[in-house]
Amino acid sequence: MKNKEVKIMKMFHKIVFATDFSESSLKAGEWAKYLSKISGSRLEIISVTEGVSPFYKMLLGWTTILDENSNNHKHKMFSELEKIKKKFLDDGVNGVDAYLKEGTPHWEIVDFLDYTKSSLVVLSNSSKGEEIGSTAYEVACLSPSNVLIVKGEKEPKIKNILVGIDFSKYSRNAFIIALAIAKTFSAKIYNAHVLDMKVKNFVPENLFDELILELNLELTRVIEGIEIEPVIIESEGDGKALSNWAKINDIDLIVIAYKGINDRTQFLGHFADEVIRSSSVPILLIRKFY
Repeated sequence: MKNKEVKIMKMFHKIVFATDFSESSLKAGEWAKYLSKISGSRLEIISVTEGVSPFYKMLLGWTTILDENSNNHKHKMFSELEKIKKKFLDDGVNGVDAYLKEGTPHWEIVDFLDYTKSSLVVLSNSSKGEEIGSTAYEVACLSPSNVLIVKGEKEPKIKNILVGIDFSKYSRNAFIIALAIAKTFSAKIYNAHVLDMKVKNFVPENLFDELILELNLELTRVIEGIEIEPVIIESEGDGKALSNWAKINDIDLIVIAYKGINDRTQFLGHFADEVIRSSSVPILLIRKFY
């Protein structure tokens, strides 16, 4: 386990913060800065301008005013990037670079992550209710790196971590990563399994009690120096139950695994999709296990 934990901390070796300069995005930047400072990792900032479609330019006769306006817009965006870069450096981040790309935001971000071999991308979900911004969702689906999606007003701190456990090898990987994070931040881990209550239609009451007992035993871990508490969430088996439990119990970070392999056609699994859509707590989506 110890060697794995050392390897897991490689997930912080290069952090990318994707921003559109919105208020919610800048809050996500505080999380990127927080993780970068504690891990001593380099931080790279990326923003994407969509510009004017070449087809539109062709229709309008390639007028120079379009190019001038586009260049002015890029200049303003790059100035904003430089301000964020300076602030991060002044706040003690160990190395910051800023990049401005042009194109479709999620594709440019994913290509950047792939090219730079980044280990973690931090971005915001500014949508309200059970909605997720298209860029955040597409990056979550397609990213070759682990993804931290920040939504809501939570300040960057990690004292209580909720890990979604379905007893697959993927969720075990999520637990190992959560364990490494917990050791770094002296945090408590809640190992949570969402129990689909439809199972009661098939399991007699006396065996159901035994099932609860056995699940608690499976969720229990004894790790020196780390407090780990098993949690069974009874629901209809949906991700909203995990998100609601996290909100009620003052969780700082949800860690869940994604089983898919990035081939640019993937969608999030139903459970992960529901957690991301319904959570007001930052979510670390594990795509890569070191």
